[in-house]
Amino acid sequence: GEYVTVGHSVTLHGCAIGDRCLIGMGAVILNGAWIGADSIIAAGTLILEKTVVEAGSLWMGSPGEFRRKLEDKDRAAVMRYAKNYLGYKDAYLAEKK
Repeated sequence: GEYVTVGHSVTLHGCAIGDRCLIGMGAVILNGAWIGADSIIAAGTLILEKTVVEAGSLWMGSPGEFRRKLEDKDRAAVMRYAKNYLGYKDAYLAEKK
């Protein structure tokens, strides 16, 4: 998806990630899983095969479980992180010219 932040040591295997998601460090998302837009998968979470994560939700644990719906402040933070990383990329490319 667009504006997705994938943390360090994440494993994404045969899954789909919607727009504006945050996948926390060390998370594992397995075959056939679908992560709906505007969602957060917490650090260290295991999303099992064929799991459907409803848009706008926070999942945590191993195996991952729904914890709560995201609030506007959560969605804003996800976009802020994604835009920060895009800025880092742009700064890096500018240095290489």
